[in-house]
Amino acid sequence: VILAVKPQNFIEIKEDLIQSVAARHTVVSIMGGVSLRAISAKLNCKNIIRSMPNLALRYQASLTGWFAHPECSKRSSRTAKEIFLLWGRDIKCRKENQLNDITAAAGSGPSYFLMIADLIYRYCRKRGFDEKKSLLISRQVLKGADRCYSSMPIKPLEIIKKITSKGGTTEAAFKCFKQQKVENKIMSGIIKAGKRAKELEKILNK
Repeated sequence: VILAVKPQNFIEIKEDLIQSVAARHTVVSIMGGVSLRAISAKLNCKNIIRSMPNLALRYQASLTGWFAHPECSKRSSRTAKEIFLLWGRDIKCRKENQLNDITAAAGSGPSYFLMIADLIYRYCRKRGFDEKKSLLISRQVLKGADRCYSSMPIKPLEIIKKITSKGGTTEAAFKCFKQQKVENKIMSGIIKAGKRAKELEKILNK
């Protein structure tokens, strides 16, 4: 059973669905913020796995963080993991509250990269490229960066250093980013996303 309703609608799940879930069933939740305890109490089931995939699930490229109920069977955990691998890659969290961090880093993560892609797209449009070429440039840059990062067994900053030439264009861009404190602002946004995930969890599990 995969619970894919909006978190705020979970309390409205119909009684016939609740009755159809037996203790032997495996329940995988992709509802953000609804705790294992709340789901277990509602469905009277322990074989529950909370998960947080992202937008790339539909392309089998998601990063899905997950955590199982303490009394969840190994069989149910294996079944859930098999599902997550169909969606892309998976990470088992050490604690349930780490799902809030997964939400901030991976759940919302694609949007951060797409923001950069949008800036490249808009720059190209301003410089006279038509929409088709501007989209091609931004998409291919993102695709190329992903290929480099996926293929090179080093940290992102080390790849940037390899790309950057002294006195070159990349160095000029990053000097500007540093002056404008761009990194700090983006990190603040990611931290804010994590805090909001925790706030929503408290609201949904009152």
